[in-house]
Amino acid sequence: MVKWNSFDVGSDASVNFQQPGSDSVTLNRVLSSNPSEIFGKITAKGQVFITNPNGVTFGRSSSVEVGGLVATTHHISDADFMAGLTTFSRKGANPHKSRRASLGSVISDLGGGAALA
Repeated sequence: MVKWNSFDVGSDASVNFQQPGSDSVTLNRVLSSNPSEIFGKITAKGQVFITNPNGVTFGRSSSVEVGGLVATTHHISDADFMAGLTTFSRKGANPHKSRRASLGSVISDLGGGAALA
């Protein structure tokens, strides 16, 4: 689990999550009052969760190649995440800023998936 003051990926930038295997999950909890803007590349062997109550935007130039992706305005507690539970709630989510668009490329491994909520 990683807490970020902001989490953005510029069009010329890339983020590679170093995970041991496809069953790994990295929770990225964004604390910013602004939406996260993903215009570059995100890669990972396993799953990547991005929670930002103000939204996550994937731009036209974005490329996401991961085992699975969850990008959401919803909240997951630290205790639930550490216990392997994927229970999300609207706690803290801003419904007026939760717009997100998937205009780029999102590829998940067979058996994985992508959820934008």
